[in-house]
Amino acid sequence: MNPPPGPPFRLAFSGAIGDELRRLAERAAALGIGPRFAAALTEIRERLQSDPLTWGDPLYRLHNLGVVVCRRLTDRLLVEYAVHEAQRVVWLTAVLPVFGHPLSPDSPGGQ
Repeated sequence: MNPPPGPPFRLAFSGAIGDELRRLAERAAALGIGPRFAAALTEIRERLQSDPLTWGDPLYRLHNLGVVVCRRLTDRLLVEYAVHEAQRVVWLTAVLPVFGHPLSPDSPGGQ
């Protein structure tokens, strides 16, 4: 599933996702892992804009919409997103700390 050559993908996400990322960043800073979390978000943004179809694992395709829904685990963060290949748009739908990540609810510093 190689993306067609062309400009970078445009990254989009809802205000709710933006709010959640800000909350996670604030918690990461309070736990002393702010730079690590910021670096992970930078990698996520760069990869979603450059090669989202090869970076993540495709879960399923929404044929009528021309969208592929993908998931990737990076630095114990689960990233879920949808890619519209023709329009070169990526919709970020979730960034979730998983078991063992300092920001996950199961960690001592978690929610």
